[in-house]
Amino acid sequence: MSGTTGQCVRFTRAHATHPAHHVGALAAIGALALALPSGLLHAQSACAPGQTLASFGLTGSEQTFTVPAGVTQLNLTALGAAGGTSTSALGGAGGLGAQASGVLSVAPGNVLRIYVGGTNGYNGGGSSGLTNPGGGGGGATDVRTGAGALADRVLAAGGGGGGGGGGIQEVFVSPRVASGNGGAGGAGGGAAGTAGGDALSSGVAGVGGSGGTVGTGGAAGVGCAGFLGTAGTAGGAGGAGAQNAPFSSLAGGGGGGGGGWLVGGGGGGGSAGTSGCSGNGIGAGGGGAGGTSGAGIGLSGFASANGVNAGNGSLRICYAAPATAVPALTDWSLWMLSLLAAGAFAARHRRGRRA
Repeated sequence: MSGTTGQCVRFTRAHATHPAHHVGALAAIGALALALPSGLLHAQSACAPGQTLASFGLTGSEQTFTVPAGVTQLNLTALGAAGGTSTSALGGAGGLGAQASGVLSVAPGNVLRIYVGGTNGYNGGGSSGLTNPGGGGGGATDVRTGAGALADRVLAAGGGGGGGGGGIQEVFVSPRVASGNGGAGGAGGGAAGTAGGDALSSGVAGVGGSGGTVGTGGAAGVGCAGFLGTAGTAGGAGGAGAQNAPFSSLAGGGGGGGGGWLVGGGGGGGSAGTSGCSGNGIGAGGGGAGGTSGAGIGLSGFASANGVNAGNGSLRICYAAPATAVPALTDWSLWMLSLLAAGAFAARHRRGRRA
């Protein structure tokens, strides 16, 4: 099993009554606490009392969890990754990842396949548009059974959409001035991205791209033919900003859509000028939509919340380990214990008489 598992530690009371013994016991307990992994004690509080925790973070590859003996239910809580914020001037902010949870019915020995989403787009986050890029979409965090195909998902928390790249007021003026805010990425859980702002150039707007929605990429901004951005895709890729030099290296690209049960559409790229080819401003890119959360067969009590996680994704599994049964004492074992006790008493009595 990969990931981190937290176990409760029980300390028994010492029988010795001498103060030195108590000091030694306390020192031993303190040394043991210091020796525990740094995240273990904190992690225990994430589950209900008496439950065991297994936690999983971003690795960029599949992780697995094997259901222990005697366990038939797992409490799952997943967080999708946040979308990336554009690094360009006036770039849009990425959307926060979603949370999804539920109770999964399992059998001992079942293997879960776990994919933890990353702000780098791992597990379904769409790429940002080229040129003056937006942020990429955040990856979903999901749990799968069986062969680990998308159809085998039992729980998914959507990633946030990426923010759009910022616009430029006037390409042929140096130094160039940023104008037009990149669209914000939609929150994980299926929220739409917002449109990129228009860039004003001598009162003429270079139009920003539209935000993506689930199932639809955002449209490119309206602009001069031959200097248009491209639309975002339904599969999550952000649209590129205005094409052709000298605009192609400056135009605001659309943000990538977030991964999820359904992928968020990418934001559209900004375009240069107007349909009448007036002005030389370039609109900002639209934000990508957040991916949706969802649940599959075998999961009950599904609940979700949009836009709650600002970093990489994670998964928490809580389960109650079965109690260890104490063997019953038989008549034969009681007879043996009595015989041993009688022998010990007789030995002490003989030593006392010799003394």
